[in-house]
Amino acid sequence: MKKAIKLIVFILAVIFINTGCDKDDHDEKDTCQLQSVVWNDGYSLIYTYNSRGLVNTWTEDYYGDIYANTFTYNDQGKLISSRNVIPDGNAYTNKFYYEKGKVVRLTSNLESSSELINDIRHTYNNRGQMTSLDDILQDAHSDFFYNARGDFIRNDFYFSGILTYKIEYEYLFENRNAFLALPGIDSWWTSYNSGLFAPRWESTTKITYYEGSDEYVILDYDPASIVMETGQRNYITYTSFFDRATNTPGDITFTYANCGGNNAESKPASGVKKVGGINIKNRLNRIMRHTNKNIKKEIIELNNELRQSERN
Repeated sequence: MKKAIKLIVFILAVIFINTGCDKDDHDEKDTCQLQSVVWNDGYSLIYTYNSRGLVNTWTEDYYGDIYANTFTYNDQGKLISSRNVIPDGNAYTNKFYYEKGKVVRLTSNLESSSELINDIRHTYNNRGQMTSLDDILQDAHSDFFYNARGDFIRNDFYFSGILTYKIEYEYLFENRNAFLALPGIDSWWTSYNSGLFAPRWESTTKITYYEGSDEYVILDYDPASIVMETGQRNYITYTSFFDRATNTPGDITFTYANCGGNNAESKPASGVKKVGGINIKNRLNRIMRHTNKNIKKEIIELNNELRQSERN
């Protein structure tokens, strides 16, 4: 049974980081470096770079919760490890293992105890697109789907073999994904719903969460509301949207360095169109992250929040 719940879910960070082709498929002369991505409601991503021009730090401000990441590369500029400090103070060391230039395994250890938290395996198709992700320690699995053009259009996430959520994307405008301007990084490695960064930034996003036979639409952008602007090398510099699930407008601004200036030009779409509890957003975000050691507990608590929301 489909339910129209009223939640205050606005932007879930990781849902925007879509998957697709490898960065190596893009212009090698590109010198652009993404500096920041800022949502109008206060969520932000900030980046710094080392002397080699590779991403040095990735700081995520998730509505006051800070996730701080640093990176280590080999002599060829390949990412080999990262350190992730999360809001509760715990730190994780992530190691990346390659075959034929692709990450096929990612492990995460809790530094305080050396406990292995995640052991994630990736598979790819013959186009080099990531098609699945399996965390054998957390019993988590993601499938990734693409259209003929190579755009990432859907992610299905399963916990203990049961479909937990589905994320769907549409692409209405030509643009270049901001995350392709992160030299050294080609994926959002701490998320279950992301593989390699896609060629384009998505225009619309829809999240459906499942509890048994019930479906909850948590996020749903109105295609008619989308506005998008691009700058140098057609990188996205701004987008705005209207979320039909929460009856809330929003926008995102992107800044770059070494890109010859933004010189953004407008690509307007026509304009317009709450499932309620702020905890819904935070719980779903924790389910999506690798560093959660108890996904089952978060799912149970999220289900309780959804039922409480309906009673209200």
